[in-house]
Amino acid sequence: REWAKGGGKTQEVEDQRSLGEQLSRELADLQDELAKIGEEANSKIEAANVRIRALRGERDDAVREVERRSLDVRRLVDERDELGTEKSKLAEQKEALLKIVEDLHQNASAQAYSSPPPRDGNRSTASDSLEFSAPRTARRFGPRGRPRLALRDIVRTNSPPAVL
Repeated sequence: REWAKGGGKTQEVEDQRSLGEQLSRELADLQDELAKIGEEANSKIEAANVRIRALRGERDDAVREVERRSLDVRRLVDERDELGTEKSKLAEQKEALLKIVEDLHQNASAQAYSSPPPRDGNRSTASDSLEFSAPRTARRFGPRGRPRLALRDIVRTNSPPAVL
């Protein structure tokens, strides 16, 4: 009986050993699987970190681009405002010059009809021959809304008339 009892313990030990080996293999398999999962997780985390760094770089580039373009917009708005001011000044100067030219032309035409041509062939400018004074009556306006001077508003000087 002792032999039978001892034989049963041996079987039990063998069963326990077999179970231990099986559990050891399962443990090794699970550890391998855990290592693979850990490697996959680490590679995914690394890929995500690379993508995050790339996105941050793109964001920083975009922020710099927005700042640069904002400065460009401010500069262009200032330049536009300066050009608008300059345009207004030039338009005013143009209108003043057109009025002067129109007045000179009218005065020279009026002078040509009222005076004989110069005999010595000397030419003079309209500003040498004519002196302008403010109109004594209400002004008449030309086709562009500019005032015209009447013949009575022109005072003749001693200079010869202008030849245009």
